[in-house]
Amino acid sequence: KLNLVDEAAALTKIRDILSTQLGREATANEVADAVGKKDEQRVSRLFRFHEAPDVVKEGVIGQRLVARNHDSDGALLATVKTSTKGQKTIDLHAALEFSRLHKHFAANAPAKADERATRIIDRAREGGWSLRRIQGYVKAIVSGTARLPSDRPVFSHDSQRLTLYLPRLASASAEARSDLRATLKSVLDELDRLDTSNSASGPGPTSA
Repeated sequence: KLNLVDEAAALTKIRDILSTQLGREATANEVADAVGKKDEQRVSRLFRFHEAPDVVKEGVIGQRLVARNHDSDGALLATVKTSTKGQKTIDLHAALEFSRLHKHFAANAPAKADERATRIIDRAREGGWSLRRIQGYVKAIVSGTARLPSDRPVFSHDSQRLTLYLPRLASASAEARSDLRATLKSVLDELDRLDTSNSASGPGPTSA
């Protein structure tokens, strides 16, 4: 029942213990044998996922990580707080793809790496992307043949005007779409208020 973050952290801890006993770093196969797992490759992938940045871990499991106090061996483990998101979770293979994507972003624009990776992970989870689609999308971004989700606003709003940029909706973040829904709702509520007010006042005087 462990999520990917917990499973990766637990296996890494076991590897550290075995490594101390062996006097060298334990292999993925040795750790797999120690915990009764037959899939050595999965254990190896979990070790790699454990090294992923927290923003990727939080994105792929849809839950927030919280640092816990140091244990007796001085290792800092992450605990997971339940999320209210109802989005689809990401499997291990896809998680590693997003880790690779974050590394690419960090190498080119470190200050925006977390934001860009989060935006794409959210899109994948909301849309229920298949592993094949995720792999293709990540490959295209890394190779420079795919366009990143737009950083441009989906709409602009002031006291006089509401402007909606329809072509940007498809690449908008979940937060941007939520803001747009709230803005449109306020406009619709105002229309309802005006209609109610006009109905209550009745027809105006007519000319003879």
